[in-house]
Amino acid sequence: MMNKKDLKYLLPFSFITALSIIFGKNIIAIYDTIVVIGVLDVIKSAAFIDCGIILFALTSLVVLKKLLDDKKRITKTSFCIITFSYLFFLYYRYVADWYWYSSFYFAHSVKYIDIISLIYFEFLAIAIYTWKTPLLRPKYHDDPFIVDSPITDHSQDLFGRNQFAIELAKKIQSEIPDRDAKSLAIGINGEWGSGKTSFCNLVHNSIDGNNRVIINFNPWRSSTPTKIIEDFFSVLIGEVQSYDVNLSNKLSQYSNTLTKIDENTLTKAIDAFVSNAAEDKGELYESINQSIKETNKQFIIFIDDLDRLDKKEIVEVLRIIRNTADFNNIVYIVSYDKGYVEEAIKEINKHNYTTYLEKIFQFEFTLPPYDFGTLRDEIKQNLENKLPPNLIIDGAKSVDYASNNGTPYTNRIVFTKRDV
Repeated sequence: MMNKKDLKYLLPFSFITALSIIFGKNIIAIYDTIVVIGVLDVIKSAAFIDCGIILFALTSLVVLKKLLDDKKRITKTSFCIITFSYLFFLYYRYVADWYWYSSFYFAHSVKYIDIISLIYFEFLAIAIYTWKTPLLRPKYHDDPFIVDSPITDHSQDLFGRNQFAIELAKKIQSEIPDRDAKSLAIGINGEWGSGKTSFCNLVHNSIDGNNRVIINFNPWRSSTPTKIIEDFFSVLIGEVQSYDVNLSNKLSQYSNTLTKIDENTLTKAIDAFVSNAAEDKGELYESINQSIKETNKQFIIFIDDLDRLDKKEIVEVLRIIRNTADFNNIVYIVSYDKGYVEEAIKEINKHNYTTYLEKIFQFEFTLPPYDFGTLRDEIKQNLENKLPPNLIIDGAKSVDYASNNGTPYTNRIVFTKRDV
């Protein structure tokens, strides 16, 4: 059975074949008019042309050698397209009685056009060589940096957070009695390096994806606050259109109304003429709400690293959650550093910025601090992998060294896994 990867390579070939069948005669007529008549048909056998063709052939061999030395790789899509073109050439060269070809001055049985075969076989040699030659990895030394990557599975949970993630996932997957309650927004608060992404991954893994649409939206990849709106609805529309084209069209229309800025009178007049029968923004919003409800699907949207954004971008994401995309059956799970986000809110609301997030998120969970003992154990484990055997014990003692009050000094400098 053909997989998606094979289909990807077959599509260009099929597309070109279809075009050739449908427009073949027209394409040939255009080629004859532009290339053949007055250009190729004036080329006659001559000694200097033979020399030029031979020089071109030698140059192509040098280029082939350079490509092989540089380990240039030929994609399968390129191979399919060029091979089809070559088969097309072979048909007109040996089967169809359509063109007359000029011969070499010193070898009448060989035609000038046959240089195409030489170039194709050089191309074929590069393709075979690159496919048979494995991609070699660089030489790495056995002394890497220790990278603080978020965990992706409960088996990697060293700090006992998985059970809470499971309980939170159960709550998220429980249907709210009021189906017109709009969206549910849950905040995951934690300082930089406190494991917010890891915790959200645990929640994600505990959610049953059947009849649910799970979306990971990364606003920090957007370039401007306005682009955040476009990107958010682009992701949402992309997920929806596979099973509800009508809903995706409504979302697209709604998104367009949100991102139109600085329209002049002419633009507004044209829009009014084109969409004079369209619903206004409020009606469109309610129509989308109803359509989402009728899908009988729950939409769960993870928004990570809100504290990577600048202040205007943060406000725009909060506006999406509680205003522009506050739709039924949607659950937002947003991770952030509350102190940083409050500083952004302070720019637009100096008086009530400390309570502003309560209007955005119905529930907020602050990740508990890491256990100091577990952090020290991880430091000792990393040291054990790096230190020579005779220093491992001394290294462990240094990590556990306590001051006069009995508190290990590492407790004052290591608070998160990132600090380790």
